[in-house]
Amino acid sequence: MGRLLEHLIPARAPIPWRRLLALTRPARRSLLGMVALTALGALLGLVPPLAFGALINDLASGHHTGGTSLRVAPAVALIVAALLLEALSFALSDGLFAQAVGTLYRELRMLMFRGLQSRAPATAPELAGAASRFISDAEALRDVVVAPLDTAVIGLFELLSALATLAVLYPPAALYGAALIALTGLVTRFSQTPLAPAAEERQEALEAMSSSLAAELSARLDRDAAAGRFRTAVTHVRRREVRLGWLEAANRYGAGAAANLGPIAVVVLAALQHNFSAGTLLALFLLAERAFSGADSLIDLGFDLELVRAAVSRCFELVDGEALRPQQVVHDQVDQLDPDERGDEAAETVDPEVAPQQRGGADRAVAHAAQR
Repeated sequence: MGRLLEHLIPARAPIPWRRLLALTRPARRSLLGMVALTALGALLGLVPPLAFGALINDLASGHHTGGTSLRVAPAVALIVAALLLEALSFALSDGLFAQAVGTLYRELRMLMFRGLQSRAPATAPELAGAASRFISDAEALRDVVVAPLDTAVIGLFELLSALATLAVLYPPAALYGAALIALTGLVTRFSQTPLAPAAEERQEALEAMSSSLAAELSARLDRDAAAGRFRTAVTHVRRREVRLGWLEAANRYGAGAAANLGPIAVVVLAALQHNFSAGTLLALFLLAERAFSGADSLIDLGFDLELVRAAVSRCFELVDGEALRPQQVVHDQVDQLDPDERGDEAAETVDPEVAPQQRGGADRAVAHAAQR
């Protein structure tokens, strides 16, 4: 059984949670404010479904004809006020989110820089590859530290509060919702397993492309051969980005479809077992929709963590001063490319009379820039 699970769930780069949490110390106030405002916004979001359901029941009862405005106006004002306060809370939370992310980026990049300083001098292509880690890899910190706090707070509050309110209105509806959400989470747990290795392959291909760029431009040998080698590097990046993109699409929209179908299933099951009024059914639907939305955000959080595992590991390789791993592009792998990519691999034909002028012009421009 253990071997079967190892095959189904491949080994993934571990996330150094303690070290990541240590980086959050300079941004602790921003993070606490962000979490508090996010929680407030999630709680305010419970008001519109309940108030709207009560309003529909009141309007459908037929007892409002004598004072429609007196009954409707307070409910509408309550809904509008709750929506505006919810939006304000989330806007302020996002501002603190950006402030915390900027601080964490700075701390991690300084640690990576000191790690590079402590190791042996590297070649220009190696440094070019390492530079890519300061950009694309370092930005993974957003999805592994700050975003999970924000997403987890919103998702958990939406999920738990909506299920609790459903349990008060009609307990079986909460049970239906919880069962469907658990089933969706189990399915996505296995569907997300290919994401981590696919994301790691893409990051390594990007580093290889950066190294190839520095090597080919610094050597300045045969231009056509250099262009062919660099094209091989960018073609490998394309292949890995396409594969990762398909995996992302399948996971995101698969979970999104479950989140859209879940509330409908909950309401249909509830309506088949009990004769509810229109307003109550609407409230059940809106609350179930909120619960599934929270669950979907938590599923997306797991999805994002799978994507950034390798990037975080690569950042801490530099922090620890480990030797760089230059990604060499093997030229005979061009034979493994798709047929359309093999056809594009050949360098573009150049008019022999125009080529010397183009090369001379380019060389003069580079020489002039060097003189300046």
